[in-house]
Amino acid sequence: NLMPDRRVRTAPRVVKRAISKYNAKGTVDRTTYKATISIDVLASPEP
Repeated sequence: NLMPDRRVRTAPRVVKRAISKYNAKGTVDRTTYKATISIDVLASPEP
């Protein structure tokens, strides 16, 4: 006996991303941003 016909595909096939399933069909933003870090050292008051 033959199997019944398959249903029509409603969306194209998409490769799943292993990192995150939250936005699996969206684009990935791989741009980098420069960050500036500053450290202020405060001297403790003399007793």
